[in-house]
Amino acid sequence: MSATAQRPWPDFVRVFAVAGGAALIAGAVATIAVDPYWVFRHSPLWVAWTGGVNRLLDVDMRRAKPLQLFTRPAETVLVGSSTVYRGINPADLGGSGGYNFGVSSLMADELPAVAALLAARRVGRIAIGLDYFMFTSFPGPPRLEQGLEARAARLEAWAKAALSLRALAGIIPPVLASAYEPGAWRFDGHKATPDYAAAVTERIAREQMFGTMRYRPQTLAYLEAALKRLGGADVRLYLSPMSRPQRALASAAGRDREITQWRADVAAAAQRLGVPLRDLVDQHPFDDFDPARGSSRFWLDNSHFKPEVGRWIMNELGLPVKPM
Repeated sequence: MSATAQRPWPDFVRVFAVAGGAALIAGAVATIAVDPYWVFRHSPLWVAWTGGVNRLLDVDMRRAKPLQLFTRPAETVLVGSSTVYRGINPADLGGSGGYNFGVSSLMADELPAVAALLAARRVGRIAIGLDYFMFTSFPGPPRLEQGLEARAARLEAWAKAALSLRALAGIIPPVLASAYEPGAWRFDGHKATPDYAAAVTERIAREQMFGTMRYRPQTLAYLEAALKRLGGADVRLYLSPMSRPQRALASAAGRDREITQWRADVAAAAQRLGVPLRDLVDQHPFDDFDPARGSSRFWLDNSHFKPEVGRWIMNELGLPVKPM
């Protein structure tokens, strides 16, 4: 067989390689321009398209927020669950502001990974909000990826944020705009959330899963490991406020004794490690919520308070808060 007859196959491989490379480059350029994980640009295209609504951030914030942490001004970082990303607005902080590292249903066994990120970012001041469910048998979502404090692991994660199928799907406006839950994301990690109608707050109250939230004292070890990792930083802990209807649901499920034990155990751990703690579970003046009437002045629903309560929490922690 002549060399001429053998040429078409190598030519096809070269054409395919060039086309594939061009497609990868085009996909990366488009993804970085739209930036659905908000990790490459300050003002990506999707913010103008949706006003801050982003389904990908709703469902994949454990991929986005560790990378966002390294691209945001972060004099103060606020850590916790959805009570933090909905209820504490870094824009209320004085000084150079901060970043909201609240993630949905953050569990205690994820705290060491969060602490490793904060240590790698060399954050000086950290406020950590703890919720009862974090330390229970509540299954929670897939956990935060570990090891992202290493530069090589973050570079790989950034590459996935530009070229993964999830990222490519996220450049489609209808996908981004089909919000998983209401509200608009902000550059500082806060999610501005509108009030809920009574039908929504009643449904949320019915869906509370206190039956699966048995306290597990062994989970305190994760908190202690995280606090030890952050030994050189200014760390301030608080136990998150609970609304009166939420406490009633917990009581009906037989959780009062366990919540009391959890509060005592966290207080003992904080004292052992010399970390200041504010127990705000019921030490707060915000009792205006009734699920049958929808969101109130201070509460979105049974478990999520509004930024006005968040300002009060920051004051209680001694953080610099801008005047109203």
